[in-house]
Amino acid sequence: MLAHLSPVNPTLVNGVPVGEACPLHTGDLIEIAEGIVLRLELFGSGDFAATMPRVLDARRMYAILYADVAAYSRLVEDDDIATARQLEACLAIIRQQTETAGGRVVNVAGDGILLLFTSAASAVICAITFQRSIASLNRSLPPTRQLEFRVGINSGDILITPAGAMHGDAINVAARIQALAPPGGILVTGVVHDQLQGHGLVFQYIRTNSLKNLSREVRSYSVNF
Repeated sequence: MLAHLSPVNPTLVNGVPVGEACPLHTGDLIEIAEGIVLRLELFGSGDFAATMPRVLDARRMYAILYADVAAYSRLVEDDDIATARQLEACLAIIRQQTETAGGRVVNVAGDGILLLFTSAASAVICAITFQRSIASLNRSLPPTRQLEFRVGINSGDILITPAGAMHGDAINVAARIQALAPPGGILVTGVVHDQLQGHGLVFQYIRTNSLKNLSREVRSYSVNF
């Protein structure tokens, strides 16, 4: 049986719009949108070949935030237990702020964390919030024991495979920009800067960078907060 639930774009079976639920038969042509026609084939109980879903690669636009701890190796060498506890506390703050901003944690590898957001504004506001919170934690610690994150934010197209792996130079650019940020600071690419004009955020142009393995140059801006 086929029932049409959408209030727009009528569904047609063999050229006839579907009103009330109607039965389907082998060979029926189902039109669900202009130019999209499906042919129905029914199989009996004696057919053992299961229908397998076909999953395709998908492309999505995201704001990408990459954060990494400055001088992490030195901190671990000085006191690995204290550093591990500090890192856990900071990651908890980042996770909480990411959830509040509607983003998601994609990967945590050692002292690095990759976050995705549906808007550049959400990514930058999240970064500002957790950088301020981490700075508050550091005030009670001596300068040599303070754990500070460098943050890089980019916006671009990401390829998502059926297995859930993510690819794209938008991610690589976020990581490279992060490496140029000062400890406790936030750098964004020119793409992000241009998207956020009129959002009340203050940026300072740093320079145009030639990044490793990229044929194009990338503008970088610091976020004042």
